[in-house]
Amino acid sequence: MKIQRTFAIETSRRANAEEAKWRLSELSLFWRIWYRLGFCVPLDVRRYKGWTGFLPHYLFKCSSCERPSVDYPHGHDGHLDCNHCSLLGERRVSSAGALVTR
Repeated sequence: MKIQRTFAIETSRRANAEEAKWRLSELSLFWRIWYRLGFCVPLDVRRYKGWTGFLPHYLFKCSSCERPSVDYPHGHDGHLDCNHCSLLGERRVSSAGALVTR
């Protein structure tokens, strides 16, 4: 069951990084195994203020830093940006983005 939520403002990368840690600890056994195999775990569908529609958000492991991150698909290819690598000033794209199906 997907939950649709509307947020007043878009959350920061740091807030998404903290959410990723919390969400990882709350996953069921099936989704923990799915995550450890390198797949994206669907979390919920969100809409921020100013957005016209809802976007799915995923929990995934960054292929560069190996840390959990929460993000939504960007661009036509649906890539996911790491929350931690973005905080360091580097823009690394997770290969897990290729596993996202729409």
